[in-house]
Amino acid sequence: MEEMTNNRQTIIPQEWLYNPVVYSQISGDFSLMQQRVLAGVLGQMQDRILYAINEKEKNKKFPLLFPEDAMQEVLEVDIDPRQLGITPDHYGDLEDALCGMSKLTMAFPKYTKGEMRYVIAPLFGRIEMPRGEVRRTGRVCIKMLRENVEDFFSLAHGYTVHLARITQICKKKRTPRMYIFLSSFRDIGHKEVEYQVLLKFLGVDQQTFEQDNAAMGRSVKENPFRKYNKVRSQILEPSKQEMDAFMASGDIDFSFCYEPLYKAGRVHGNPTHIRFTIVKGALALERDTQTIVRRKILAFVNTMCEWCGDLNRQGLLDLCGEVSAYDIDLFVEYCYKDVRKIVEQQQPDDVAAYAMEMMRRWIKDCNGNAARRWRLECEDKWKRCRADMLRQCTREDSRRIVSSLQLVSWDDVTYTLTISVNTKDDYKWMEQPQVLSGLVKPTLTEHYGKRLKLIYNIRKI
Repeated sequence: MEEMTNNRQTIIPQEWLYNPVVYSQISGDFSLMQQRVLAGVLGQMQDRILYAINEKEKNKKFPLLFPEDAMQEVLEVDIDPRQLGITPDHYGDLEDALCGMSKLTMAFPKYTKGEMRYVIAPLFGRIEMPRGEVRRTGRVCIKMLRENVEDFFSLAHGYTVHLARITQICKKKRTPRMYIFLSSFRDIGHKEVEYQVLLKFLGVDQQTFEQDNAAMGRSVKENPFRKYNKVRSQILEPSKQEMDAFMASGDIDFSFCYEPLYKAGRVHGNPTHIRFTIVKGALALERDTQTIVRRKILAFVNTMCEWCGDLNRQGLLDLCGEVSAYDIDLFVEYCYKDVRKIVEQQQPDDVAAYAMEMMRRWIKDCNGNAARRWRLECEDKWKRCRADMLRQCTREDSRRIVSSLQLVSWDDVTYTLTISVNTKDDYKWMEQPQVLSGLVKPTLTEHYGKRLKLIYNIRKI
């Protein structure tokens, strides 16, 4: 029944969710429908989470999610199922999932002196789908105790950012769980996770298996995931394959590859750790660029506001939003050198207004500049070309290398394309005869023509 709810046409578009690390690592063997509910609760908490994140940037410390005088002992959250991509004809499935959710063993990670352990606690004090006289009202009502809210949504250990729609597009039960879990390590690139911690997170460890069976009134049978080969074939590999496909189509930002690690001398059985390596797709690279630009803008705004205290911080942020990622460095340089110099020369009565007007004129002129439009066209062309190459890659190492390729320049007079690769080893891989003739050359020729000349820049020698 779950797969019937995965209808893309019912999805209400959203962007990214800011997810406290603790909440992102809640343990439990949740169904797809239950994971949508967890995402819905997180969505309702976004205003408070974003407020806390902004306060952290100002004060270098996360505040309480809810000030002591701003929250009752019980927090009530209402969710519209349609926002979770659930249509009225599946409200019965949703109600069954909510009932099952109240019986599942849930735990949150607690960190003490650098060590992590899972603590069992009921996040939802009460969860229901109210009915009218004739039919369901079309809303989910969830009540959470204040103490549990502060534990499960604690930002003390940071937060991760992931796509909001992940629970709506997946057909494999554990793909959203793996995606959200690994999103915490996306920018690090790799992570060794204790095997038992991974099982606990997924809710398939022996203790959780027995507790859930008892709560559901089922006779305890043998845990199907007590051996690694079942975890690999029924959890890791299906999740990886679905994420690979979504990354290649641009639906999600990354996938992963994995390797079991054993004690010295062992090569079989249950591993001690799993080494995960993040493979970024085009969407992740685009978001990385956005993150770099955002940091540059924040630093720029802080510097300009220190220079002129009358500048409106929000107005300056809004103005920067009109500058493309390709032009932000030129804009910042212009403001630091020319705007401040001209203001000192002209000595206007209203420095802030004068400076803002100069910046507006620069942006207007830049947005109409033919050279800028050319840069944008080159970037778009390169993204299409790289996406085509990614679709042809079947191995994890090849996906990683192709995903990391970046455009340096395109000269349509000499037909010279310059791209950058991460390392010398990546360059050697690109120049292998079978890769060059089977992937690189045919794809580049299709997009740039037969007269193409290719030049590499190596970012790390």
